[in-house]
Amino acid sequence: MNAFEKVQAAARSIGIYSCPDIKRKRDNRKKWITYNLVSETGQMFGDDTAQDMVAHVQVHLFLPAPVNFYSDRNALRDALIRQGFTYPEMVNNSLEGNNNEIRHIVFECRDDEERED
Repeated sequence: MNAFEKVQAAARSIGIYSCPDIKRKRDNRKKWITYNLVSETGQMFGDDTAQDMVAHVQVHLFLPAPVNFYSDRNALRDALIRQGFTYPEMVNNSLEGNNNEIRHIVFECRDDEERED
């Protein structure tokens, strides 16, 4: 399973819709997750070829601003860990929208995965 599939599995396990960041439209959902690949590097080289990949991923959680975000934030963090990601670092927690009605939380984490050719 690649990093994006793992993010999707984590989101499904907590009941929140997810999509790649190129589809940020939320379709009138109150909560949603987007994700993107920050970087990807090879490791464990043999015959000058990377045997494994390290994917650095950002996972964005969007929810209504007035809602207490702690339970959703913690649930997503724990779900990512269960999928094999490193402990997610929360790098952003801000309000967005015309009236600051949307909370935007960003996690960054890493996934070591076997190289897919």
